[in-house]
Amino acid sequence: MSAPDREKLLNAIIFFAKNTRHCSKHKVLQLLYVLDFEHFRRTGRSVTGLEYSAWERGPVPTEIDLEFDDPKEDFRQTIHFSPDPMWNYYMYSILPRRDWDPTVFTPVERDILREVAAQFHSLYANDMTHHDGGAWDRVWRAGQGRYRPIPYELARLCDEPYGFLAAPAKQR
Repeated sequence: MSAPDREKLLNAIIFFAKNTRHCSKHKVLQLLYVLDFEHFRRTGRSVTGLEYSAWERGPVPTEIDLEFDDPKEDFRQTIHFSPDPMWNYYMYSILPRRDWDPTVFTPVERDILREVAAQFHSLYANDMTHHDGGAWDRVWRAGQGRYRPIPYELARLCDEPYGFLAAPAKQR
């Protein structure tokens, strides 16, 4: 990943952590996917340069998924996790360690960041449901495409390119 893409990635995580509720690892991975695929749909390129694979619970940028468990120094300086008690377990919310830098993004990227944060602001990751026919769904195919890459080109072929709908939030 190039240095500018890495800086955009870190700043996108900071932005989502500051501008959405219930910002867990799972939710931020889904938000990054929506950001990248929506930006690709509009411009022909992603924001972060991440590659996504079809996993059972949704699209996952494997490179960053692994980094949550073994973070690089710049990642550790950017975020930390705070345990939030849930019924009989803890959800680990992402909290930023620094301010986000809007100057690393283009105006279109900033607009999409705001749109994605607003659309999924109050939802838990599990409330972001997969839409039939979206890019993830076209690769996942009821598990037949498990761990296969999700081509960005699908963002332009699908009615709902990133494949998430904002489901009504459940009462917690």
